[in-house]
Amino acid sequence: FGVFACRTGKHPYVSSSIIWNFMWNQKVEYSGGSWTYSPVKYWPNEMTGEEGDEYITFFAYAPYSRRDNSDMASKCIVDFSNNSETGDAWLTYQLGGEEDDWQNDQVDLLYAVAKDRKRPEKTGSKIKFSFRHALAGAGDRVKVVCGELFQYRLRQLAAKAGTDVTLTLDKVTLDYKLARKGRLVLNNASEPNWQEIASDDPMVHRTLELTPASGEKVIATASATACTASDYKKSDLGVFYIPMNPAGRKQQVEVTVSYSLSTGYSGSVSGVIDLSVDGADSHNQDYVLTLSSGTPLE
Repeated sequence: FGVFACRTGKHPYVSSSIIWNFMWNQKVEYSGGSWTYSPVKYWPNEMTGEEGDEYITFFAYAPYSRRDNSDMASKCIVDFSNNSETGDAWLTYQLGGEEDDWQNDQVDLLYAVAKDRKRPEKTGSKIKFSFRHALAGAGDRVKVVCGELFQYRLRQLAAKAGTDVTLTLDKVTLDYKLARKGRLVLNNASEPNWQEIASDDPMVHRTLELTPASGEKVIATASATACTASDYKKSDLGVFYIPMNPAGRKQQVEVTVSYSLSTGYSGSVSGVIDLSVDGADSHNQDYVLTLSSGTPLE
């Protein structure tokens, strides 16, 4: 993770009057059983008497980014506040990757705040960070379910056809329209403080297609008197997004289920879901897609 820190002397942190005079994007990594960084910084002891306990405020984020496009993190965490800039530390996050391989270039973003810390009384005491999610997530797991009324309609169709009818799931498409980038101000411990960045193209289009394996394709087989159905499940599909509506535009995903019947009919059903922008509390929300009685069968 990376750390920004500033000394504020005998006064607590006030964002309008500080610069990053102690640490700026300091890399901290886990090595040899402990968290290490270099060069080691020591608590200031330039003040004496009652003013000896000098304040330092720390902001942290993860994963660490070199901001030079040399690693996956720096393809998403693309900019920081300048080390001589007055004001709260911030960073710019953008959805990473090319459109044909965007999911492999996703980077989750965490942040932490430790404000107005004084020199510990005990030697060796450490600054502790409690990291929070800055991004929201959607569609970590997708499940397609045949509803009871839908199974009843399949039985009706089998009775009409005079033979068993199978329903095959051909494809599930998740079509996202998401905020392209945002500025995260690190000075907020209760919820992510996202700010919009002016842009002529504030939204990005991402598509995720799920094609069931051969053994998962048939999700219902119906006779005139009975229907056997199974759910299609797909996990580890999480899509990160910035919990912010740029220029008042909604972040959405259009879900399309494409299917075919042994009678020769092929069809699809679609619906649009608005994604939450109320902080990052919607992390890892799942999709349950129920084929209902209104699904076309012929």
